[in-house]
Amino acid sequence: MGKFLLLFFTFLAGFILSALFFAPMAIGEREVYAPGNHLGPDRIQVFEDRVILDVPDVVWASFKDTGSMKPFFDHGAHALQYRPRVSSDISVGDIVTFENDQGIIVVHRVVHKGSDAQGIYFITQGDNNRVSDPGRLRFDDIRTVLFAIIY
Repeated sequence: MGKFLLLFFTFLAGFILSALFFAPMAIGEREVYAPGNHLGPDRIQVFEDRVILDVPDVVWASFKDTGSMKPFFDHGAHALQYRPRVSSDISVGDIVTFENDQGIIVVHRVVHKGSDAQGIYFITQGDNNRVSDPGRLRFDDIRTVLFAIIY
């Protein structure tokens, strides 16, 4: 019985220590912020046969099957986006579109908003990507901000 208890407590101590100091994180596990509230209830009218959204400069979007924003959206989903007027229209958690260095339109989430000698910048990342996108985006780089997903 003594050997069993010694083995049991040795295992238990090792288990607890490994959980405290060496707990693995799930791949891609990170805090994801929710998008800002870009459409208050005073700008939405719901009728039996239609919905009216009072939003200027709306852009309709469809998505390609890249998987970078799963599970938030994927191929087959559609979205409504608006063109931001000032940098304060964009917050951490917002999903924005921009053109990358290869000329591809990217739809990713803002994970950081900061300021440097050149002004306000944004760091973006796909929800399903392990690392953020390279470089800093400036306000003029951002084309649209997503405010509604239509599945």
